[in-house]
Amino acid sequence: MTALNAILRPDAAYLITDGESRQSLGGLPGSELAPRPKVLPLPHMNAALASRGSAALLPILYSRIAHLRSTFEEAAAFLGTDLQDTVTGMRQKMPDLAMHDVVLIGWPESRDGPECWLAVDHSKWGPPAFEAIRVSGVVSPDDGSLAERMGGREVLEDSTFDPETESAALIEAQGAMPAGCVGAFVQLTTIRRDRIETRIVKWFEDQFELQPTGVEGRQSRREELFQTRGDR
Repeated sequence: MTALNAILRPDAAYLITDGESRQSLGGLPGSELAPRPKVLPLPHMNAALASRGSAALLPILYSRIAHLRSTFEEAAAFLGTDLQDTVTGMRQKMPDLAMHDVVLIGWPESRDGPECWLAVDHSKWGPPAFEAIRVSGVVSPDDGSLAERMGGREVLEDSTFDPETESAALIEAQGAMPAGCVGAFVQLTTIRRDRIETRIVKWFEDQFELQPTGVEGRQSRREELFQTRGDR
């Protein structure tokens, strides 16, 4: 399960995500795991968009929001509608499309402090499908053991948790859960009132493997990709 964490602090909003992504092979048997970001910045809104589910959703939804919405407030208000329209169009060609969680996080122009908005296309977690709701943050996955794995701290509520220095520890704790299928890398995206920064704080080369597909060259291509990065 993709790690998607959205943390709000008085001076910044943070997205902490992993980079493991699975995609089909265009009708061939099996699937491929590949390193892909799950966050895209919206600098004209001082915001960022993140998603969990099908890797194909994020760029399509991002393009729609970037072209149709001009402010954070507008993007938040239409997040559910934009998700629904995007998913409806995608399912016409991909009826087995995965379920999605989408987070919009950043700084509104007309309200104080950073905000986090969530929209989903299912009813698995509780929120109504395609209805944007403002939340205090998102920490997922969490099977109930995350606080213990993080030294007895609730990541959202405990101000001692520092996203700048502990983002890798959070992803590692989530990956240690039985259903915590995270990997590839840890990406930290920071949205402040005057700038957006994103960087990879850790790679998981030793944990990242492609699923058997019968397609020659994919494994060697992955190895070449990692070799070009050098020691991290």
